[in-house]
Amino acid sequence: MKWSEHLVDNGSPFPGLEDLSIWMDKQARACEHLQDNSFSSNETNNGNHDKNDRNRANIPICNTSVFPNWKTIASKYYLELTQHNYITSFWKIDSSGTENENETPLSKDDTRALKILNDTVRHTGERYEIGLLWKEKVNLENNYPVAKAQIQSLEKRLSKDQLLKEMYQKTLDTDIEKGYVKPVIFSSIATSRVWYLPHHPVTNPNKPGKVRRVSNAASVFKGNSLSSNLLTGPDLINNLVGLLLGFRENSVAVSSDIEAMFMQVGIIEKDQPSMRFLWPTNHSVKQFQYTRLIFGARCSPSTAVFVLQKTAADFAPNQTIQNLVKNILYMDDFVHSFETVEIAQEAAV
Repeated sequence: MKWSEHLVDNGSPFPGLEDLSIWMDKQARACEHLQDNSFSSNETNNGNHDKNDRNRANIPICNTSVFPNWKTIASKYYLELTQHNYITSFWKIDSSGTENENETPLSKDDTRALKILNDTVRHTGERYEIGLLWKEKVNLENNYPVAKAQIQSLEKRLSKDQLLKEMYQKTLDTDIEKGYVKPVIFSSIATSRVWYLPHHPVTNPNKPGKVRRVSNAASVFKGNSLSSNLLTGPDLINNLVGLLLGFRENSVAVSSDIEAMFMQVGIIEKDQPSMRFLWPTNHSVKQFQYTRLIFGARCSPSTAVFVLQKTAADFAPNQTIQNLVKNILYMDDFVHSFETVEIAQEAAV
């Protein structure tokens, strides 16, 4: 018999580990009540009446046969439950990525996100473009005043470091050349969803001479941000443990990645004004907006993987390649192993 079988809580299941301390406090008060009344002669004569009173008050009671040792029993049950949780967690981690997990039904938000993905995706002849995963109720006020103050602060910082300023300007020039961003005049007619993304330069001491422009989609204005108005989208990313196990399965290992994965995905024109940003010049402030999926937005990972899988489904030369894209890629990284060099080369082509 398990220790938990000695304890009674008005017929209810014994609580889990997280509720045990609360239950023990209730049990102590109940036992004090029983100690005062349970073994008196009056309790014997009116047992049914007192029992009903306890039930109506929802007071947990102890099995009288083990009443004096309830603290010991609860402590041993605590140990038993803790050990059970540790063992369960151990086997769950140990088997991760090696067994099929039951698919959970899509949430309401994921269902909405998947509908937006399917309804808005289209191929332009050069690339896929798609809509942002907006929530059902969007509250996105124009944050231009805050964005202007931020860009003025950035301008002061860049004025103190001419080399950084030049390298940062090059990030914009490169993105314009590649079509990732485009200039916008202030008189442009836009939808009500206009949002300006704060941005700043990021350097890496291990990569001297390289600067990245990072946009902050989580920047808050009047209690809202771009990301707070976007859905995360369904989890389409493959299990990392399973991919690493597959990488060690055969003798010929292959790894690769997709260059600027998010920037390969176009955003439909009506959603682009929500990804604007300001840029300082010598005499004025210019305005630009992204035409591609940005890094840092809440919906970007799910959207990018969806478009990648759509690309494979529509353009993969055979089912093998399509399966590799769908089941082996982890975001923009490909890690897999093959039995022979020839099979690996066929997959690479």
